[in-house]
Amino acid sequence: MLLIDKELELNKFSKLHLICGEEYYMMRSYKKRLINALSNPDDDMNKLILSGKEADEVAIADFGNLAPFMAPSRLIVVEDSGFFSTAGEKAELKKVIDDLPETTFLIFVEKNISKNVSMYKWFQKKQKNNLALITECEKLDDRKLGQFIAGYMAKRGKKITKSATQLLLERIGNDMTMLSSEMDKIIGYVGDEEAVKDSDIEAVGSGVVVSKVFEMIDAVSKGDENRALSLYRDLVVNKEKPLGILTLLGRQYVSLYRFKTMQGLTGNDYDIAAKIGTKHFKMGFIRSVSRRYDVKTLENILEYRAEIDQLIKTSDLDEQVAVEMFLIKALTNHENSVLM
Repeated sequence: MLLIDKELELNKFSKLHLICGEEYYMMRSYKKRLINALSNPDDDMNKLILSGKEADEVAIADFGNLAPFMAPSRLIVVEDSGFFSTAGEKAELKKVIDDLPETTFLIFVEKNISKNVSMYKWFQKKQKNNLALITECEKLDDRKLGQFIAGYMAKRGKKITKSATQLLLERIGNDMTMLSSEMDKIIGYVGDEEAVKDSDIEAVGSGVVVSKVFEMIDAVSKGDENRALSLYRDLVVNKEKPLGILTLLGRQYVSLYRFKTMQGLTGNDYDIAAKIGTKHFKMGFIRSVSRRYDVKTLENILEYRAEIDQLIKTSDLDEQVAVEMFLIKALTNHENSVLM
């Protein structure tokens, strides 16, 4: 159990939080749970969310130093500020944070950090003095992912066999966002059945034509919108499920992202494929297509893929239209890539 879980259990929180790491699903989950615990959903008077360039020490000071309005505390959430990177450090921010009253809670949610910068080291000292908490959301191993899958299913009244769990991991990999998306589809597929079996995993995943998905990503990487959308619509006409297509698209983009960010990969195709969570026969495709992307573009595409998935779950947005939106957004991000 992470220390943040203990805080959530006891409903007693550190004044400062830093949530970081590689597992975006966990980061989003902890962010949401802290926001729900430290603020009222309808109370915008005492809650401020800042992101990217809009996050600066002036905005934090102006809001954080005000007294709570008809509430016990104020909450500031700062996302992707860059304060914990070499280029984004601001010495004056530390004093701003130190001067915040006890009634103000501050949460940083940062995908990209450097543990060598002074801001991170300052946060570590705060943590040693029980004045802050750093939560690193790392990728889970297969054992913990198995526990996550079993728990996710149990909360929705389902049981899953060990072999079905293993099959799901083999098909999807260790990305918790993609696993949760796939499990939602599996749960919808089994309906009133309590147990999830190997055959259910196969049934949900077998409808997507992998080669067509590869072609779609290749078309996107070349900026060919007509071809990408044509390939997608052909799959839909052939009764392939849009969410299944979205899952496979996301899986391939995750592999591309890992390949681009893991510098100095060595070994044969089997070794490298295992490190990035794909199959060895896909390595030619991965190498070829990855040359047309930079890391930031792939990050944007993966973030938008998660946003689309959430939009599908929480709105009446048509699934087919949602996947087309994802493809167009991927094309737009690629056109804006520095490699283009």
